[in-house]
Amino acid sequence: MDFDIHLSKKAEKFLKTCDDELYKRILSKLKKLENDPFPQDVKRVFGQKEKTFRVRVGDLGFCMLFFWMI
Repeated sequence: MDFDIHLSKKAEKFLKTCDDELYKRILSKLKKLENDPFPQDVKRVFGQKEKTFRVRVGDLGFCMLFFWMI
């Protein structure tokens, strides 16, 4: 089952300004998350209203929110 990934405006702006190597690494991770949104390296962030998860790409970390469409 494939999932759609939607980036926030802030995330899109960051991707436009980061260097090519980091951009490719982040893009590769996002493509993997489309097919498997809960790999072993995804951690749950507690204390948030929504179910939030974090993922690391090297030293960079980012958070994900999941919305289930019925």
